[in-house]
Amino acid sequence: MRKRAVLRLGAVVFVADYSPESSDGQERLALCSHTERGTSMESFAFVAPILPGKEDACMRFAQEMAGPRRSEFEASRRRLGLTTQRLYLQHTPQGALLIVYVEEDHLEQTSEGLATSQDPFDVWYRQQVQDIHGLDLTQQRSGPPSEQIFEWQAH
Repeated sequence: MRKRAVLRLGAVVFVADYSPESSDGQERLALCSHTERGTSMESFAFVAPILPGKEDACMRFAQEMAGPRRSEFEASRRRLGLTTQRLYLQHTPQGALLIVYVEEDHLEQTSEGLATSQDPFDVWYRQQVQDIHGLDLTQQRSGPPSEQIFEWQAH
């Protein structure tokens, strides 16, 4: 059974279609992202369901990155070409979701770098994402890339 969550982040609306029931019992994100182009920097956002019982682990993960592992996090992000990363916790009737927003120089290089890096922090990061969201960052995203269908900016 597929579920849909609609989230607003500023003037942008994100629609997440996901299946809460898969063969291994973990929720799977189908496709939910938004990429802004036209500037020297790319921005990308996506929504990842937080697995049942993993909200506290998600909060600890964020606290680790903001606290004791901050220097490792910053070094990883610089190495991968990210300039901004924001996490938003969103509670919905379907469960908790994490909205992830990043700005980066080259989207494909960043994804590939994170998927293949053997840096201890990046390996730890991938494991946390797998445990909390059921997402394997070493695998290609399934489905076609998202398509921006609307944008509004005050001038």
